[in-house]
Amino acid sequence: MAPVPSYPRSREPRVTVGIATYNRDTYLAEAIESVLAQEGFDRFELVVVEDGTTNPRVGEVVRSFADSRVRVVRHPSNEGIAAAYNTIVGEARGELIALLGDDDRCLPDRLGRQVAIFNRHPQTGVVHGDASIIDGEGREIGSWPSAELYPGQLLRTLVRRHNYLIDPTRMVHRRVYETVGRYDPSYRISQDFHFWLRAARRFRFRHTPGGPVICLRRHGDNLSDERNQEQERLEV
Repeated sequence: MAPVPSYPRSREPRVTVGIATYNRDTYLAEAIESVLAQEGFDRFELVVVEDGTTNPRVGEVVRSFADSRVRVVRHPSNEGIAAAYNTIVGEARGELIALLGDDDRCLPDRLGRQVAIFNRHPQTGVVHGDASIIDGEGREIGSWPSAELYPGQLLRTLVRRHNYLIDPTRMVHRRVYETVGRYDPSYRISQDFHFWLRAARRFRFRHTPGGPVICLRRHGDNLSDERNQEQERLEV
């Protein structure tokens, strides 16, 4: 693990962005670059969790970023996405914790737009948003809109209809994890849905207006790919 950088108190990161990765190096550099290239907000750090990686190229990609904002945590063995998310939460120095897939990209104003919502509504627990869908080559092939759902409406929608929350757009206040706990490693795919159900009963979720906050990549090797739908149904 890289040493924790020391910041003046006025410059301590307010946001921690976490990227969990296993053996996929194909898009990792793009994901990291998209975080470091944020515009209009610079009080953030990036924590990359190498979850039992055996592909040496993953480490090479991460080490190629000589940036003090980047920290790396390595699991000795592959523990799964929920455990990697929990490591990000445990390592985070920011009060706001955002996640990004190792194959996705943040849009340049993502952090600034989502932090502004917490500034306007300090009791907010979770901020989420829309995504632009891109293919393996980075071409836009569609969109995935989310919506503003009020507390009772959100819980009813999650339970009775569908999970409309886009996992890698999340920014979560630390108090949410302190209240409802972290991610349950027994869920291999639906750890996000399980977390939403617990958090939605206690905290206000707010949608980020103004269009997509990330580019969500679809390339046939996603954990949520159709091949894993049966596992997802069992977990839900």
